[in-house]
Amino acid sequence: MSANSTPGWPSSDAQPHGRSDALASASTSASVPPAPSSDGTPGVTPPQHPFATGSDPATPHVRETIAKRTIAERIAEIHGLGQVQTLLVIQAFLDQVVVELAKGNRLEFRDFGVFDTVLRKARTALNPKTLEKVPVPERTVVKFKVGRHLRDRVEHTPPGSEADADGDESELT
Repeated sequence: MSANSTPGWPSSDAQPHGRSDALASASTSASVPPAPSSDGTPGVTPPQHPFATGSDPATPHVRETIAKRTIAERIAEIHGLGQVQTLLVIQAFLDQVVVELAKGNRLEFRDFGVFDTVLRKARTALNPKTLEKVPVPERTVVKFKVGRHLRDRVEHTPPGSEADADGDESELT
C-alpha cells in the first residue's frame, strides 16, 4: 500500500480486486506443489475450479457471505458477459421482485421456490425489560417457500463442497 492511500482501499498500484502483489501472484501461480498422499509421498493435485470453496474434508467449511457483485462476476465469467451489464440485469431482476411483492403478487420460480406476502395479525407482545404489554400492529411480511430442487440440493450437499460451482444449470432448465 502506498503511503498516501486510505487503509482498507486498494492503492493505485494494487492488483485487480484489491489483492496485494503476494496474494495476486499466489492466486495466479500455475505451479502448485503437489499435496502429499496419505503415506507421505508427493501426490498429484487435481486442478481446482476457480470458484472452489475448499472441499477438503479435513478442512472445516467456513460459512461465507456472498454479495450480489460476486454472483454477477461469476455469471459474467461463466457466460462470457460484461460484469457491469450482468450486475445491471441482476439488479433489474431484484427490483422487479420487490415491485411485484409490494403489489401483493405471488412470485413462483419453479423448483427454486415461491415468494409470497402474508398479513400478520395485530397482537400484544411483552417488553422483556419492563414486562409491559405492548400492542404490535398488523403488518405484511414476505414469506419464502423453498422449492424442490433447492431443498434437495441444500439437504444433500455437504458443507464446503463445490456443488456445481461451475454454474451447471442442467437440472434447472
